[in-house]
Amino acid sequence: MYEHWATEYGVAYMILGVLGQTRIVLSNPRAIAHFYTRETWTYVLTPLALALMEASVC
Repeated sequence: MYEHWATEYGVAYMILGVLGQTRIVLSNPRAIAHFYTRETWTYVLTPLALALMEASVC
């Protein structure tokens, strides 16, 4: 589903989350790296998060 949206809307798009929240979806590795180098307050790299990120990008 996310891959279809990426082809339709591009590598960065926003979706609705729970209780009216919005989520930004990035499907470009360079965009993800750029985002996380600047977003230092909410990003915590745990071993599980690293494994999930590597699995989803590859």
